[in-house]
Parts: sequence; C-alpha cells; structure tokens
Amino acid sequence: PTGDSDGFTQRFYYILAAGCIPVRIDTYYPHFSFGRVAWPFKQTIQWHRAVVLVPPARLARDGLMPILLNISQARIASMQEYIHTVVRPSVLFDYRGTAPDAFSAFLSELLHLSRTRLPRIDRNGTLPRGRALIK
Repeated sequence: PTGDSDGFTQRFYYILAAGCIPVRIDTYYPHFSFGRVAWPFKQTIQWHRAVVLVPPARLARDGLMPILLNISQARIASMQEYIHTVVRPSVLFDYRGTAPDAFSAFLSELLHLSRTRLPRIDRNGTLPRGRALIK
C-alpha cells in the first residue's frame, strides 16, 4: 500500500524497529531512484544502505525471490549493521534522553529544511521573488 505519508506506512518503522531489512516495492515512486524518493530523516540516514528498493517493472520482470537471492551475504550483513547502529536509534525514541533518537533526527530534518527549503521572510514581510506574505 502507498502508506500513511509519502509512500511510507507504520509497518516500515516496525520493520526497522525489529532490526529487519525493509524491501520496498515502490508503487508510489515507481520510476524514481533512491535519491529522488522522499525518505524520512534524509539528513540522518543514508537509506540506500538500509533498504532494498524494487521498482514494480523489475519485480514483474524478475520476480521477488530472484532479486532477493541476488543480494550478497556481505551486503546483507552491512545493511543489518547499519540498521542496528544508525537507523534504529534514529527512528526509535530514547525515553531516558541519553542518546540521539527519533526526536533528534526530526529536529535535524527541520533545521535542514529551515536552512534550505523554507522561504525566507524579509523585514518588509514579503517572500522572496516579490511574492506577498498572506496575512
């Protein structure tokens, strides 16, 4: 299913919390590469190191099991290690506050977006390129 937000479901996070490697059959972004998919926590997590992304056309052509069986044991071990050391701590909450967690990753993402994507409002109350601020 397409998911709860931009192609992601709660199941995606449950899979990561369990330490498993997600296999995403991408019907939401069928023609996009890893870099163009709207992954959560992009500033914290290098998703290509943790997820198997399968375009629907490849799935139809090759089948799921041959695709998965073609992944080397070394790559699987590397993905599991990355999920354990980087991804899980970034998608789970540390209720004791002793280490960076999902809240830290969320704040990091917001800071990045505020610096790079959100429009800046100047002192006159106008947006860049002469657009007026709606009041």
